[in-house]
Parts: sequence; C-alpha cells; structure tokens
Amino acid sequence: MRPTDNIRNSFRKLKIPTSSGLDKKIHNEIVQVTGEINKNKPATPALWRNIMKSKITKIASVVMIIGLVAIGATLINQTSTPAYAVEQTIEAMRNIKTAHCFGTTFDGDNVEMWIEVNPQTGANEKLYFDSSMVSRIATQDEVYTYQKNSNIVIHVKKSGLISNEIRFGRFIEDMVASTTKNNDAKINITEINGEKPFILLTLETDEMLTESKVDAVTKLPMSINVKSTKNPQQGEGKSIDQIFYNEPLPEGIFDFVIPEGARVIEQ
Repeated sequence: MRPTDNIRNSFRKLKIPTSSGLDKKIHNEIVQVTGEINKNKPATPALWRNIMKSKITKIASVVMIIGLVAIGATLINQTSTPAYAVEQTIEAMRNIKTAHCFGTTFDGDNVEMWIEVNPQTGANEKLYFDSSMVSRIATQDEVYTYQKNSNIVIHVKKSGLISNEIRFGRFIEDMVASTTKNNDAKINITEINGEKPFILLTLETDEMLTESKVDAVTKLPMSINVKSTKNPQQGEGKSIDQIFYNEPLPEGIFDFVIPEGARVIEQ
C-alpha cells in the first residue's frame, strides 16, 4: 500500500464526535484564552500556546495536518514525472525473450522477423527473416538462406554465425557504448508529447544515423530506423517499424523446409 493510501485510511478512521455540549466546551475554552490575552500577555504566542493545549484543538490540528499531507502527497504523485534516462531502456531490454518485428529494407521491401533472444547476453539465439526476395532461418549451428527468384537455398553449417550479428536484446546498450568508441558520434534524447508520448533516441556518426522511438511507459523501443548519412541516395534506410515483445513463438517457426525443386548449395 502506498504512503498516501495509509494517510487516507488513517483520516477515514479518525472520528470526532459532535454535540451541543462539545460546541459549548470549545466556546468556553476560546473565552478563557481570550481572557488571558487581556491580561497584557503577548497576544499571538499565548493564543497559539493555549489553543494548542486544548484536547479538542489538538485533534483538529491532527486532522488538518493529515489533510495537508494527503493533499501534498497527491499533488506530488500528479505533478512529479521522473526524467527519462537511457538506463531505463537498457534495463527494460534485459527482460526480452522474443521479438516480432515488421519493417522495410534499404530497397523498400517489406520484411517480417521473429527473434529469440538470450536474456542473459542479449544475443540472438534464433532468427526468422522473410521478405518478397529472401527467406532466412538462422540458429547457433546453421543458416538457411532461400533466394526466391532463383529458387536457390544456401546452407551454411557453422557455429557462431548468428552471434556475429547485432545483439537485439542489447541494441540500445551497444548503441550508447559505441559513442565512447567514436569521437565523432553524437547521441541525443528528445521527449515527444502527443496522443501517445514517446522518447526519440538518435545516434549520428559520419556515415550512419540511427533513430529509435522508445515507448514512454514500457521504455522499450517501438521502432528502429537506420539511414545512411554518407550516401543519402540509398533511400530512406533500413527500418523496423513495429516491434512486439515476448509473444509466444509460432510452432516450427525456426524449422527450415527446402522448397520443392530448389537447388541447395552447401557452404
């Protein structure tokens, strides 16, 4: 239970009985205090001390203090919004187990990807990639690449191939770390308000511009866009436009089936 709730519950439990006798008692105490003031004693301090000595006013003071604390706590909860830090996204991405992505390539082709992530290392354990031109299934031990137009399958059986790719579960962490290795790299954080607020992370080098929209609530990347700053004519760039996290993997998604009539090249 939050501290604010404790305060509110204490306030609800506090009962102050009312009656004509109680009203009369309060009136008599006020008259008594007023009389003492007229005896040439310091007015304000004496008034405060005598009023606070009263059991009735002590109870009233407790009620007032509880009320003010409750109001103050409520205002703090409503107005205090902690500033975003990249570390929040780095920590959130450490809990990723799967990622289901939709995006585009440098050539403008639509792609779909499923990635199984190792939460301990952030590395890609398995990868499913599909576009209109190419399909690819990659695991730790082998990679199948199917070139659809030529009906050719390239099979590479070698451990560690997929580990050489970008660590999806540590993408932002590696992106930030690269700024310390490249003196010309710049990283910027911009908070965008609107119907669905998000944080825009940008990493710019002399060759590439990487942008990532981060969900303001989950702190996870919603999209990743890579553009060439050296050769802008290459188009809009390679981007992941939508990312869904920790969805159940479709059965057999990483099992490659050689298409009928396809030529298989072993490498």
